[in-house]
Amino acid sequence: MPKTSKDIKTLERFIRRLSSRPDEWKNHQQVAINVEEKKHGLTLEKLCCMCKSSSKDECANGGNDIDVAKEVNIEEHLMTFEDLEHKFHTSLDRGLTQHEADTRFQRNGPNAFSPPKQKSVWSILLKELTGGFALIMWLTAIASLVCYFIEWNKQDVYLAAVIMFTVTVTALYSFSQQHSSGKIFESFKNMIPQETMVIRDGRQSKIRADHLVVGDIVLCKGGERIPADIRIIQCEGMKVDNSSLTGESEPLSRSPDAGHQMPLEAKNIAFFSTSCVDGSGIGVVIATGDNTVMGKIAKLVTNIQTRQSPIGIEISRFVNIIAVISFAEGIVYFIICKIMHMEFFESFIYMISIIVGNIPEGLLPAMTLGLTLTAKRMAAKKCLIKYLEAVETLGSTSTICSDKTGTLTENRMTVEHCYLGNQIVHVSHEIDEFKEDIVNVTKPWNMYQRCAKLCSRAYFIGTDPYVMKRECNGDASETAILRFMESVSPSVEEYRKRFPKVAEKPFSSVYKYQYSVHRNSERTSSDDPEFFIAMKGAPERIIRLCSKILNINGETQELTDSDFDSFEFAYRELGSMGERVLAFCDMDLHGFESDHKFNVDDDNAEFELLNMRFVGMVAMIDPPRLSVPSAVAKCKEAGIKVIMVTGDHPITAQAIAKSVGIISVSHRRDELANISDNELKDILNDFNEIVFARTSPQQKLRIVDNCQTDIGVAMGITGSDVSKQAADMILMDDNFSSIVVGVEEGRKIFDNMKKTISYIMAGNFSTLFPFIVFLICGFPIAITPIMILCICLGTDMIPAISLAYEKAESDIMKLQPRDPKKDYLVTRNLLLWAFFQGGVIVTASGYMGYFVSFMENGIMPNDLWQTRGTWNTYQGNITLSNDMVLDLRTRKQYLTEAQTSYFVSVVVVQWMDVIVNKTRRVSVFKQGFGNWFLNFSIVAETILACILVYVPHVNRTLTFTSVSYKPWCCGIPFFFYFFAYEELRKFIVRRYPKSFLGQELLR
Repeated sequence: MPKTSKDIKTLERFIRRLSSRPDEWKNHQQVAINVEEKKHGLTLEKLCCMCKSSSKDECANGGNDIDVAKEVNIEEHLMTFEDLEHKFHTSLDRGLTQHEADTRFQRNGPNAFSPPKQKSVWSILLKELTGGFALIMWLTAIASLVCYFIEWNKQDVYLAAVIMFTVTVTALYSFSQQHSSGKIFESFKNMIPQETMVIRDGRQSKIRADHLVVGDIVLCKGGERIPADIRIIQCEGMKVDNSSLTGESEPLSRSPDAGHQMPLEAKNIAFFSTSCVDGSGIGVVIATGDNTVMGKIAKLVTNIQTRQSPIGIEISRFVNIIAVISFAEGIVYFIICKIMHMEFFESFIYMISIIVGNIPEGLLPAMTLGLTLTAKRMAAKKCLIKYLEAVETLGSTSTICSDKTGTLTENRMTVEHCYLGNQIVHVSHEIDEFKEDIVNVTKPWNMYQRCAKLCSRAYFIGTDPYVMKRECNGDASETAILRFMESVSPSVEEYRKRFPKVAEKPFSSVYKYQYSVHRNSERTSSDDPEFFIAMKGAPERIIRLCSKILNINGETQELTDSDFDSFEFAYRELGSMGERVLAFCDMDLHGFESDHKFNVDDDNAEFELLNMRFVGMVAMIDPPRLSVPSAVAKCKEAGIKVIMVTGDHPITAQAIAKSVGIISVSHRRDELANISDNELKDILNDFNEIVFARTSPQQKLRIVDNCQTDIGVAMGITGSDVSKQAADMILMDDNFSSIVVGVEEGRKIFDNMKKTISYIMAGNFSTLFPFIVFLICGFPIAITPIMILCICLGTDMIPAISLAYEKAESDIMKLQPRDPKKDYLVTRNLLLWAFFQGGVIVTASGYMGYFVSFMENGIMPNDLWQTRGTWNTYQGNITLSNDMVLDLRTRKQYLTEAQTSYFVSVVVVQWMDVIVNKTRRVSVFKQGFGNWFLNFSIVAETILACILVYVPHVNRTLTFTSVSYKPWCCGIPFFFYFFAYEELRKFIVRRYPKSFLGQELLR
């Protein structure tokens, strides 16, 4: 347990970091550690403050003081191997039996943290009922009820009922969508479980990490997350990154020896959720799930708030702006009405109507649906989005930094050429033919195959008789070499038994090689070495370690300039064909006893890797994915910069880059190491497609940082557990094309959001403008408050949601990437279009139906001028210009017919409103009418309008009345005019995109 000030500072820093970064809590569900209160002056109150908790109870489950001994009571680092076997009832050689492992799993549960307390379904539903626009709607409903109880007007209670009903339905829909999307993303997590290698019943097998139990023997290697708290019992060059625990990113060496009394400082403990960055190790599980150090730490922090997504922030900002505008307009209108001596309750109801008319109620459900649909579509295309914010952010991608192997290529390597005895030998697909080809190099072949077979961590786990299809465990390169060697001279497994491996240095991207030490069991005299080294790695690295070479006669000779020139020529020749090239070398080890235990740690190596013997090279082809060239071309068209970052040789990297369409410049590792960040930025800015070759992980990170990358993408097949944990998106098929699909989906969802807002706001303008006409011209109000709700929350709702199903426009990947700092969701042009273009057409159609209805009854527009204060309230008769006399009852009947006609005419043009909003730039004819939901929504909108207008009792209750076919016909001219205007606007935007008019008309 921690007792030093260094321990305390480490823990304190960790608490602060995680409590200030809720996204990390979201990823890891872990936080800091308890410390002794009195001894170190770090009080529980201080911990609560760090954790942003409000009380001791929140931080310590009832306010009890925290006991370090209980939290980090680790003693296993001081135990002997025998004590470990006795305590955990396991065998360090054979592991647990499967039966015992199953029993422990049933008793102790999965190796996972207890999930944090989730919000109840009711609290989520309550938030939907009261959040966003809903609260404003509830306030207007309450205000309507108050008016009803004061003046006993049935219309007020009907208005309140409609508002409450629509808000409830909208909230239930949003809740169902949110619940559905939550289940989808939860299922995504289950699709990418961490797996780990264990030894059970003496056999290695791969299981899910959450199925680990105490006493299991696990195998860890570089790139993997530590699956539980483990005590190291054997390791080779193993280093771990404890930054998720301590905040310090410097890799720490592990060894079977403790090296320190304190658990956090012990070298033989690897903690759950930290990562193995180098080497490999074997350990026994000493704690799982909540009983791990991280699991106990996690109980300390509560009230960690998750971040709102960028698109969510923008939507919230839009909601707030609209809410302020709505209330401001409503209050101003109310004041003007009172100045004009209108009745209080009439003015108040009008104010409520304006507030409701301003609110785009269908926007939030459409947004939720759009994100959910996008996540489903991307999952179907093998692209899993872990967090909603990544969906929209993908759409603004301007640069893609991609690895080569497995992403741009198929990650199915096969050996194509061998280089030995200063000769390049083509590997024929007919093995018998290849065996004939190597007759001339038989003598060096024996040493060549020794290196190829022994210096490898790959092994067969399948029994397919066809070797090239046999399942293997290992990376792509080693798998290709293993299959090749098994095909040429079986059996690799038996051969390895002849030369047992006694030590190994795993491959590292830093030093670009790996080697293994083997016992020479076939030595025939005391002069023969007891051990030898087999090594493979990057050719330019291997050749620098060699002073000798194996010639065509199988003899060892000094490495001459001629040999080096031959090597250089062969290397360039093979690399130019896009083949990955690895070199082999070996070295005899003299002067070691037969029972010697080798230490291959960099700091304590017992031999120098110098004066080695160059044996040969192997060249493998990993063909580019067929879909990648078109995906790269699409990126170019979309203004997206593609950067290939690989550890391969520049010649190989250039060949692959050229084959997929990425080729401009290649910077070698030594050049990259010597340039400043400013020079690197110049390179990134000056070229559109770049290849960085022979890069180390640190250099890759530097390139990514200079690109200001926002989204991490991990490979689902070949990616490490660490990369999957940190990534926002996971490509389940490791295909570069899936990234481009994600970019297109991200652009589409943003585009569809703008279309939804355009449609809703244009319709909302038609519900607001009548109040302006009412004030200025004095015409009787053209639409009632309930009709406004029927438009905003009824007929417009389904079409607004249907736009989330609209496919991407054909030119969406021809546009330049969106700048999130400049290109907002709601822009000036969008509002100008909604209010002064589309909105004017919709409103004009409504007024056409309104005036035609009055004229059908013999009432001319001039008869309506300034009748605001008398038409619907004056008890006496009114004489018109044609000497027609109208009493109050008749006037109200004619006004209801006109208002219904206004509603019907608006509905007709809203058909075209949703159709033209299918696209923002492309012609509707080119887009097509494949959106079945949108087509259905027009039918549903019409049916709903007919129910409101023609069904008895329903129409009277909601202030409608039956009308003839003529109001429907009034909207048809505007229907076609709307279409013609939009096609012309889109033509100008497409034809003259950079002109003043083209930019002003783009919404």
